[in-house]
Amino acid sequence: MNSTFWLKNASFLRLKNVEIAYSLSPRILEKIKVQNLRLFISGFNLFSIDNIKIQDPEGTNAGGMYYPQQRIYNAGINLSF
Repeated sequence: MNSTFWLKNASFLRLKNVEIAYSLSPRILEKIKVQNLRLFISGFNLFSIDNIKIQDPEGTNAGGMYYPQQRIYNAGINLSF
């Protein structure tokens, strides 16, 4: 019979990618003589909920020898004249 001592519940929930954007109304854009203006923020790998606190549940190596996933934030403006 195989031992289940080292088996753990590896289910997890991860928020992987989110982007929030806002485009200004054409009435405001006419006043500042701009064709398009869009503001945005985005995030990648924002959080995860899991029962394995030592290593990433998506890790590919059982020994935990891998590069951890990075949390990335971006902010920007798309502007057209």
